[in-house]
Amino acid sequence: MKKFYLAASLTVLAAMTPMTAHAGDKEVSFSASLDLVSDYVFRGVSFAGAALQPGIEAAYGDLTVGAWYSTEIEDTTFAAGDELDLYASYGFELSDSVSASIGGTYYHYPSGGSLFATENGAAGSYEVSAGLAFDAPFDPSVTAYYDFTFEAITLEGSVGHSVPVTDAVSLDLGLTA
Repeated sequence: MKKFYLAASLTVLAAMTPMTAHAGDKEVSFSASLDLVSDYVFRGVSFAGAALQPGIEAAYGDLTVGAWYSTEIEDTTFAAGDELDLYASYGFELSDSVSASIGGTYYHYPSGGSLFATENGAAGSYEVSAGLAFDAPFDPSVTAYYDFTFEAITLEGSVGHSVPVTDAVSLDLGLTA
């Protein structure tokens, strides 16, 4: 199994170079990511131990759509601790220094049932979000989330800084509360 994860990781890493295609006068860009985490924590709750988390995203103008997956490495049961997120967001400028975004995410837990089943949240939940980002030192932002399945509101604030390593790679540092 470890050989599978190593092969999958190397394959995804080789494909992580951002790609761009043209659609009319706007560019469509694609990106991929691969994270290896020692503990998958989401909004203060540990969801899984060590996990492999690939993602893929496409952007067209101010519209972004993507998919993200988390699979626990140490678990011996297939799909236990797994999660698939499908999301879309739209960003727009409010002023020269403030931008806003709206979005939606579907969280799916394969061990809980079929795709798009949300009864009691066992197989998934739907969430919408609205956020503000500020063009200031450390790029502060604030986002509000509402989960329709769990009827829960979450408020999140963050700061971050990106350090370019090459033209195609950057080191991103952030803090979220």
